[in-house]
This record gives sequence, C-alpha cells and structure tokens, in this order.
Amino acid sequence: MRIRFSLGSLAFLLLLSIVSCTRKTESLREFRYSDSLEVATLKEKALSFQYTQPDSSIILLKKMGELCHRNKNNDGLIDNYRISCSVYGIVLREPKLSKLYADSAWNLSQQEGNEHLIYKGHFALGSYYTANEDYPNAIHHLLLALQLQPKPVDSNNYVFICSHLAAIYTAQESYRSAIRYYQPVIDYVGSGKDTAKMILVHINQAINFAKLKEFPNCKQHLFYAKMLLDYHNDSSLRPFLYCNIGSYYFDVQNADSCLFYLKKAIAIGNINRKKNNNTDGIENSYLVLIRQYIKLGDYSLAGRAITELDQIMDTNRLNMQDRLDYYESVYRYNKYNKNTHSALQALEKSNEIKKIVSDSVVKKTMLNHEKELKKIGGEKLILEKNHKLKRQELYIVIISICALLFLFSSLAIYLYWKKKKLLEQVKWKFKEQQLVLEQEKSLLQLQIDERNRIAHEMHDDLGSTTTSMNIGLELLNVDPTSQEALSIINKAIGAFNNQINEIIWSQNVQNNHFSTFKDYIHRFAYNFLKESKIQLEWQEQDVAFDFIILGHIRRRIYLSIKELLNNVVKHAHASKVIINIKIEQKPDTLIVHVIDNGIGFKLKQADTTKTNQGGIGIISMKREIEKLQGTISWMEDNGIHVFITMPLR
Repeated sequence: MRIRFSLGSLAFLLLLSIVSCTRKTESLREFRYSDSLEVATLKEKALSFQYTQPDSSIILLKKMGELCHRNKNNDGLIDNYRISCSVYGIVLREPKLSKLYADSAWNLSQQEGNEHLIYKGHFALGSYYTANEDYPNAIHHLLLALQLQPKPVDSNNYVFICSHLAAIYTAQESYRSAIRYYQPVIDYVGSGKDTAKMILVHINQAINFAKLKEFPNCKQHLFYAKMLLDYHNDSSLRPFLYCNIGSYYFDVQNADSCLFYLKKAIAIGNINRKKNNNTDGIENSYLVLIRQYIKLGDYSLAGRAITELDQIMDTNRLNMQDRLDYYESVYRYNKYNKNTHSALQALEKSNEIKKIVSDSVVKKTMLNHEKELKKIGGEKLILEKNHKLKRQELYIVIISICALLFLFSSLAIYLYWKKKKLLEQVKWKFKEQQLVLEQEKSLLQLQIDERNRIAHEMHDDLGSTTTSMNIGLELLNVDPTSQEALSIINKAIGAFNNQINEIIWSQNVQNNHFSTFKDYIHRFAYNFLKESKIQLEWQEQDVAFDFIILGHIRRRIYLSIKELLNNVVKHAHASKVIINIKIEQKPDTLIVHVIDNGIGFKLKQADTTKTNQGGIGIISMKREIEKLQGTISWMEDNGIHVFITMPLR
C-alpha cells in the first residue's frame, strides 16, 4: 500500500506540475504575443515619425529595442537597428551612430544565418550607404535585399527598399530608374491610409519628372499631392509641397505663381519653426525665391530674402547643390550692388564647393575604378590606373598653372584699369583747372570791358554835364547877376551828383541783390514821377531766394527805365505809370514791364529825343540791351506797354 500510495502521490504531483507548466507556457505565450503587438505598434509609429519628428521616432525605437532584447526577438531587433540607422543617417545626419546600428544589424543577421534575417541585414547596410551617399554599395545591398526577400513578400519592407532605390537613382540623376522604383511605392501607399506618405511620394515623383523636363507629369503629381494635403490639412508638409510647386513654376517661367507659392511656403514654414523648430521647406523656398527675384532683376527683394535666410539657415544642413545655388545667388546680388568684398567671398565659397564636388566625383570615380581593378586583378589595368592618375595629376598641375595665369592676368588687367582710371581722373582734374583758368580769364576780360564801359559812360555823361557847367560859368562871367546862368549851373551840379551816384551804385557789389535793386528802382521812379505829378503803381514779386544781378546789368536796366520814364514825362501826357518787376526761374531771367496811360509816341521821335540828363533813345536802348543777350519790345494799347527781359546768367 505504501508503494502504491507513493507512486500515486508521485503521479498526482507530476500531473500537477504538467498542468502548472502548461498554464505558465500559455501565460508566457500570451505575454510574448502582447509584446509582439507592442513591438509592431512601436515600429509603425517610429516609421511614421522618422522624417517629421525624428526625436520622437528615436524614443519609440529605444522602447522597441528594450522589448526585443527582453524577448530575444531578433527579427524585431534587426528592424529596430535598420530603422535607427535610417533615422540617424538620413534624417539626423549622424554617420557614426548610423554605422553602429548598420553593423549591429549585419552582425546579428550573420550570426543567425537565417535568410529572412540576412535580407534585413542587407537592407540595413543599404540604408547606411544611402545616408552616406555611397550609392554603388547602397544599390548593391538593396538589390540583394530585394532578391533575398522571402515569400510571401513583406510589402512594407519592399516599399521601403524601393523608396531607397528611387532616392538613390534620383541622387545619381538616373531619373527614369527612380520613377520606375517609385511606382510600386505609389501603388502601395495609395492603397493605405497614410496620407502623409502618399503626399511625400507624389512630391518625390514630381521632382523626378521635373528633372526630366516632363512638366505635365510633374504638375499632375504636385497638384495631386496638394489635393491630398488640403484634405489631410497637415501644416508640417505644406512648406515642402509649396516649395516644390514654386520650383515647378520657376522652371516653367511663371513668376507670379512661383512667388505666390514660395511666399506661402516661407510663411507657413516660419510658423512651424516657431512651434517645433522644424525648418523643412523654408531654406529651399528661400533659395528658389532669391533666384526668382534675381531673375526678375528685383535685387532689393533678393537682398531682403538673403538676409532673412541667413538668420535661420544652417549651411551644413544643405546639400552641395543647394549651397552652390545659395553662394552663386549671393555673388550675383553683391555684384549687382557693387559690394566687391562680399561678392568675392561668395565667389570663393562657390568655387570651393565646386572644387569639393569635383574632387568628390573624381574620388568616387577613382574608387569605382579601383574596385573594378581589384575584381579583375590585372597588373596591366593597375599600371593603366597609375598612368591615368599621373595624367590626372598632370591635368591638375596644368589647370592650376592656367588658374594662376588667369589670376595674374586678371590682376594685371585690374591694375591697368585702375591706372587708366587714375589717369582719367588726372585728365579731368587738368580739364577742370583749365576751365577754371578760362573762367578767370573771361572774368578778367569782363572786368576790363566793364572798366572801359564805365570810362566811356563817364566820358559821355559827365562830359555833357561839365559842358553845361562851363556854359553857365561863362554866362556868369558876362553877367554875374544872371539867374539863368545860376539855374544852368545848379541843374548841371545836380545832374553831375546823380550821375556820380548812379556809377557808384552800379559798381557797389553790395547792391547786386534783387531786393536792393528793386528798392532803388522804386525810389528813383517815385521821385522822378512825383515832380511831374504822375501816379506810380509799383508791382513786384516776392521771391524765396535773393537773386544776384551784376552791376552792368543793373545799370543797363536802370538807364532803360530812366529813358522810358523820361519819354512818358516829355511826350506821353500820362497820369499814371505801372512798373512790374519780377524774376522767372529756369532759366533765371529778369522781366520788367512798364505801362503808361498816355497818348503814345512815334518811334523815330522817341529815338531822336535826348534828355539833358543823358537820355539814350529807344533804338539805342534796344541795341544796348541786346548786347547783354536781353530783349525789349513795345506795343500801344491805351498807352505804351514796354517789355524788357534780361538773362541773369
């Protein structure tokens, strides 16, 4: 009984342990199943955030990695490494971390030896080489990943591989191949619900068509993406889309639409940048906007756009082509504004980028040749390669010598131009000095002519006055009590005094101002007409600037007005005289208008009539005024209207 009991007890305990283990296994399976669902969810979210919110994607990938390590889920772990490699390499531009995750994925796939994991290892390496722009290796591993992908095909990974290949072919400017690999991505994404991916894929396909100048297809994809975006209403993608639409209109030379979409891209992009520091689409929009403004010749707006771009731009984030476009635009802007220093700086940076691109192309070409030679392993090809390298070095030396010659010739041309400019400046200074000397000479001649004129007038005017005084003195010698003789002498002395005052007034430079001139004429006319009881109506112009009237012009106008008033008093029998004096600008001209309400006069009579005080006659007055480039004219209209114009310069 004891033995049976013991065996029964043992059997019972064994049964209990089996049941317990079964329950534990089922609970473990349930736990692993829930973890696998969580891993899949984290993977899907990380993929959706890798381009728009890379920091959030990294956090999700860390959680996913912890779950995969805990459950020894190598399949999920390789996916984690591959996605991390893509985020760090393509989005965050951290090649060291990208390389670390790519190597981890490759090593894990080789340890397992599972074909399913090996294809993911190739996929991870392809992502790494894509991020580092090692496109031959990237294409090699991605094509192997496509070949090794087990059946049934994982549509999600297949689409990712095709998208990577399309991006590589786009970078290599093999746009037909890029379009071919983007098509399955479009078909797959179009059947899903991820609108953001659909928008990005259509934008990328539009870029490829734009590069091939197939603008109708480009426009179709862009505006399909815009339709999706309007429905989806995702502000984070709008700057990128509007930037590409603006670039399309730039290519088809529709400036208004180009500026419209680029400005919208910048405006929305600035809002996104303030919210989450996301600058996607802003920098490229500014670059195209600057090029459009320069193309339109609006350099002021181009300069404003360059200033705004400098405030937000990190040139390290731009690819080589965008950097080159930026510095070439800055060079053209500064060259237009003749900012030589800034233009030369931009040109130097542009040339540096061109050299880097050229060196990179040469380096990649050389590396490709070297790999081919290693595969073939022929000594002859190696010698040829060395010969080509030497030829390239020779070419580089020749190009360098040509560049130096060009530099020295440019410097020589610049020095010659500068010397020529200095000689022209000296020549112009010499001409200016000659002009000054000629002006001084003409001024001296004018002074001599003026002195001769004064001497001539003094001889004519004062001579007749002294003659009258001599006549009066002779009459006094005959009859000391003669009132007529005294009257003649008194009038001669008064006329002599007036003539001396007139000459002094005309030579005093303090009287060269228009204000003093018109006041003098006003006093003279008033006193002259007052003796004959003729009313004077004086009209003058208020001027903001006190013009200069030289002495010989003042004297000629004064004598002309004096002669006109003398004719009015002697012949017109007028009761009123109007004198209007003003200056018209551009050119500066003195205008005198004398009007009387008398009976008029005959021209010949007026010309032959001479006053005892030195009258000059109408015809003589006309001749003297015309000598100074002036004009005099008259007409009868209820009296006499006389117009005198005299240029002041």
